[in-house]
Amino acid sequence: MWRREKRKSSAVGAFDNCKIVDPTKIVQEIARELWERYWPTGGEVHIANMLPLLDCGEETAREIFLPLLECALEARSKTETSDAIVGSLANGHGVMFSIQSTNRTAYIGNPERLAQAKAAVLRVGGKLWINEKTSSGSTVYFTIPIGEGANNSN
Repeated sequence: MWRREKRKSSAVGAFDNCKIVDPTKIVQEIARELWERYWPTGGEVHIANMLPLLDCGEETAREIFLPLLECALEARSKTETSDAIVGSLANGHGVMFSIQSTNRTAYIGNPERLAQAKAAVLRVGGKLWINEKTSSGSTVYFTIPIGEGANNSN
């Protein structure tokens, strides 16, 4: 309990009650919202594995995932569409997420959206970085510490 109280008091901005959320559900909801915007050009969101529960609240999770998924879907060229692939890897200390654009010739790069997501990640004590490679496009990685209330046995 001490860790959670410390995180609340040291966080910048509201922390929307540290509610346990299922990021798989949030990503699916966002995917449905974005589908109407991107379906004519073929962009889809795929979840590679079951995403672990997070102790950051639904609003904060949406502040992280929505702009990153938009960036991944918008990373398309004139000849190639882009899908977004969401994956995660958890250990005892935190969760590392990845959102990859499937377009190998265009890069994720809306600075304003990336800054919004990074601010939300930093607010919960995580980190965000981008890996861009000529042969495989862009992947955004971010970490979120595991809260005491999130039982991540997946």
